Amino acid sequence: MLLRHSFMVISMLTIFLAVPSSIVCAEDQAAVGGHSYPVKVDKVDKTGPEGSKSRENSLREKPKIGHRMEGAFLEGEDLHETMLAGVRLRKAKLKSVNLRKAMLAGADLRQANLEHADLHSAMLLGANLSGANLTNANFEEAMLWGAQLEGARIDGANFKNALVSQDQIDDACGRPDALPLGVKMPKPC
Repeated sequence: MLLRHSFMVISMLTIFLAVPSSIVCAEDQAAVGGHSYPVKVDKVDKTGPEGSKSRENSLREKPKIGHRMEGAFLEGEDLHETMLAGVRLRKAKLKSVNLRKAMLAGADLRQANLEHADLHSAMLLGANLSGANLTNANFEEAMLWGAQLEGARIDGANFKNALVSQDQIDDACGRPDALPLGVKMPKPC
């Protein structure tokens, strides 16, 4: 299984890094290196924390490849199996968001709040999660090779069967609930 994951990771990383100009996005389709993926671009009618619609959050578009959405409010959204390569969601509010099997290679998620987010089997190759709140996030079977976790809060996070290195875990802060075989708990922050 690890060999299959390794081949897939290397293939996707090669495609993503070698041919970034081949990433194109249409209304409902994205193509990376000749492979097509569905892209969800539904309009989202979000309500602010006080219950009233805020101008900034109403009719907000869901993120797509390379989209800039710093500080976006997408809490609880369903973005599973969505192509989000290179998306810029720095300081975004992504609490309890569903990102199962999402493609987040090269995504900028610095200082984002991903508390209770579901990233099961997500591809986060080269993603930047520095300073992010990953408390109780689910990274089971996620691919995190090359992802930056410096200063990320990982208390209660699940990294079971995830492709993540000891160095990456050591750069983060907190006590995760589960780690891949052979990866030890990080030192206290």
